[in-house]
Amino acid sequence: MSSANRGVNIGPPRFKIAVHAIVWLANSGGMLSSAMIAEQVDSHATFMRRVMQSLSSAGIVESKGGREGGYILKKAVD
Repeated sequence: MSSANRGVNIGPPRFKIAVHAIVWLANSGGMLSSAMIAEQVDSHATFMRRVMQSLSSAGIVESKGGREGGYILKKAVD
């Protein structure tokens, strides 16, 4: 590891995946399933649902259950 990289802490995998998912949702402009998001962020759908549940609890995304369900950003991106 180079001296420039020492002390750099990217954070836990959930944070990195959550940010990537939020960006993907913002760019999509619509509702996406956990499987669709997981494919885009190179993760597993079950892990993605856990991450998205945390984002939903934090009020960042809205979730809709069922066959036609998925996740959407709670506020529009300007």
